[in-house]
Amino acid sequence: MATALARETGLSDSMICKWTRQYLQGGEAALVNKRKPGNPLAKYARKKELTPTEQLEYKIALLERELLKKDREIVRLKKSIELEKGDAKRR
Repeated sequence: MATALARETGLSDSMICKWTRQYLQGGEAALVNKRKPGNPLAKYARKKELTPTEQLEYKIALLERELLKKDREIVRLKKSIELEKGDAKRR
């Protein structure tokens, strides 16, 4: 049945089987698209030329990404220092 439906719709039979399995396990709610935030820089990568505004938005997005990385590193280092202090007190 999935193969005939795949031929009729142009979709792959594996996709139809996946959707069928999801529906049988979770009903219509299981078929709702659960979109992930994705990469905010992807919309700029697809364009050949960026407008001056888009260039600035792209730079801001890059800087925000770098800032988040630095924030995560700070948190990781603080936890590491706390663990070292805790180990030193136990000795």
